[in-house]
Amino acid sequence: MKDVLELIEKNPGLEKMNSEIVSNHGYYKSLFDEARAAAAPRRPIEKSKAWLERAAKVIPGSSQTFSKGFNQHVYG
Repeated sequence: MKDVLELIEKNPGLEKMNSEIVSNHGYYKSLFDEARAAAAPRRPIEKSKAWLERAAKVIPGSSQTFSKGFNQHVYG
């Protein structure tokens, strides 16, 4: 690691080399190309209600933290 830091210190241009390249550009392009402009599919809420009921039996407040609890958000 020291060798790398010394090399960058001696050649400041290396630090800026490839700074304009976007990491994972191909992945982001694929996501963009496959995206569809449409409304999200409706999902049934029954499963969520069942998980909440199960959590209420085991976890106080049904959440790890009070601020994330179901009773801290608008229901509906």
